[in-house]
Amino acid sequence: FELLGRRPYFLILTDIAMPEMDGYEFVSALRQKNINSELSLMTGFGYNPRHTLIKIKRVARCALFFKPFDKYKLAEGIQKSWIQYHREFLEVAFSEHLV
Repeated sequence: FELLGRRPYFLILTDIAMPEMDGYEFVSALRQKNINSELSLMTGFGYNPRHTLIKIKRVARCALFFKPFDKYKLAEGIQKSWIQYHREFLEVAFSEHLV
């Protein structure tokens, strides 16, 4: 958390299953600490996809990737996160270009 608070990252991609806290708790802690990054969760086997999708919408409200990753979906998700993270900058740069 200390490193994430000191240096900006456009995307934090974390697993749901982790040893000390789960991904939902991690995302909640990042939001409480006002870490300004796009967030995505990933999960592998052992999770009910339907339950996971419902919980993501209710608790984490971020992108979800299932393992094994579809490299095209993952690349698209990373690109969307980059655009969302830089949205303000891109809007200003685009509007200045039009003037």
